[in-house]
Amino acid sequence: MRPDLAARKKRMIDQILTARAQGEAMSKEKKSAADQVADEAKRRALNPLASRQTISNDQAEPEFQENHKRLRADRQARESAALKAKK
Repeated sequence: MRPDLAARKKRMIDQILTARAQGEAMSKEKKSAADQVADEAKRRALNPLASRQTISNDQAEPEFQENHKRLRADRQARESAALKAKK
């Protein structure tokens, strides 16, 4: 392997290991419930659109089904009205 590529690979490996070590250190820190709530509020304040878009699958599925049925009924009503208008 060329020396410049070997040095580059070593730097990349060092960066990855450093990032992992920092991530593990961060994940081991215990937070109180108040800190967790504050962190969540801060995250939502920084990115309100994403927090509004995030919904659970349990909530999304029934809403999707209701919307699908409503749209289907609307389409069928339009089609039947169009057929009646042609007669």
